[in-house]
Amino acid sequence: MKILQMPRGCGKTTTLIEYSCQHQMPILVWNDWQKNMVKSKAQQMGLADEFPEPLVCTEEKLRGRRVKKVLIDDMDVALHHLLDRHYGLECTVATLSNDETSVESWLDEIWNHAE
Repeated sequence: MKILQMPRGCGKTTTLIEYSCQHQMPILVWNDWQKNMVKSKAQQMGLADEFPEPLVCTEEKLRGRRVKKVLIDDMDVALHHLLDRHYGLECTVATLSNDETSVESWLDEIWNHAE
């Protein structure tokens, strides 16, 4: 798993939308509001026709989907909702490893090595 870590408002969701369209992988979001926001952003980018329908992490039927790979927007919030909804757990501290040296190297790799 690659982690795209950038400050708020610097293009993380935009990058995921572009990648989602290019590789036809849906974006997993944490609620219906975020789903609508991501779809609206894809439409503003002129990508609505090729943008896969986002998935909401609290949907009951995620297991039955044929999707094997997803992109996650706002992973911390999505994880919180998954843990709370399905297990009644609250995460108080988490760790994250990111072996990439820069956002540029990650973006180069993600765009040049289509899966």
